[in-house]
Amino acid sequence: MYDRGLSYLVEVPKENEGEKDIYYTYTIKTPYRDKLKAFLEENGVETKIQHPFLMPEQEIYQEYLTQPISNAKRLVKQILCLPAHEKMIKEDVQYVISCIERFFYKTSIK
Repeated sequence: MYDRGLSYLVEVPKENEGEKDIYYTYTIKTPYRDKLKAFLEENGVETKIQHPFLMPEQEIYQEYLTQPISNAKRLVKQILCLPAHEKMIKEDVQYVISCIERFFYKTSIK
């Protein structure tokens, strides 16, 4: 449901043809991540930033960084994990989708 409901607003995970993924998290990408996260939490939707730091940014790996990672630094600030678990019913997923739609229409961002 997330794929169909959100693909016109945010970047959703891509699946290979003929394959179906089983997500332990459903990660979207948007340059408005922090504002969207705050809006969703105000509306009772828990989200997570699963991997806030890149491995090369951690002190122990600094000496191994041999190339610029500017793209990775930009992208890691755009990912947000939406709720995705076995106890969610269709209405729960639809509520998350409708909140995200409201965020984009309310803030005139697309």
